[in-house]
Formats: sequence, C-alpha cells, structure tokens
Amino acid sequence: MGDSQSINGTQRSARELVQEIIGDVQEIIRSEIRLAKTEIKEEGVKAGKAAGLFGAGGLLAFFGLGLLEAMCVVLLAMIMPLWIAFLVMAVISLVAGGIFFFAGKDKWGAVHPVPKTVTSIKEDVQWAKNQTR
Repeated sequence: MGDSQSINGTQRSARELVQEIIGDVQEIIRSEIRLAKTEIKEEGVKAGKAAGLFGAGGLLAFFGLGLLEAMCVVLLAMIMPLWIAFLVMAVISLVAGGIFFFAGKDKWGAVHPVPKTVTSIKEDVQWAKNQTR
C-alpha cells in the first residue's frame, strides 16, 4: 500500500510540474503578444511617417510641377517648337518625382516588422523544448 501512495505522490508532482510548465508557457505567450503589440505600434509610427512623405512628395510634385511646367512650356515655346518644350518639361518632372520616390523608399526601408518578438519567440520555443526533455 505504501508503494501505491508513493506512485500516486509521484504522479501528482509530475502533474503539478506539467501544469506549472503549461502556466509558464501561457505567461510567455502573453508576454510575447504584449511585446508584439508594442513593436507593431512603434513600426506603425515609422510607416506612417514614410507614407506621409510619399503623399506630401506626390502632392507637391503634382501641383508644383504642373504650374511650373505650364509656365516653362510657354517660355520655351518662344524659342523652340512646342513639342520640344513639352519634352524638356516632362523629363524635369520625372527626375523630380524620382527624387521624392527614392526619399520615401529610404524611409520605408527603416520600417522593420517585430524583429525582437521573432527572436524572442525562437528563444521561447527552444526553452520549451529543453523543458520537455
């Protein structure tokens, strides 16, 4: 009879150990979710700034270059054929648009989705594997 009590006692402690590990894993998962939310918020701010630069660059390029092109086409048409004046202004517009595009692209490149969370989750998976051995 003493043997069955020790087996039951061992089973209970093993059960408690498994419950404790499950509780730890649940807490780790909750912590990872909180970390992911924080990182996503930070990266969202960066993405918003990059999007703002894209939008501002596009809007300014659209209106500003439209007005400037109209004026320059009229001036250039006085000294060259009208089609060449339009061609010159189109090239200038494309170059200016490219400058704004690449400035926005550089800002967009600084946005990194949740790198700390990915690393931390990998570490947690490895820890959980080691606990079950």
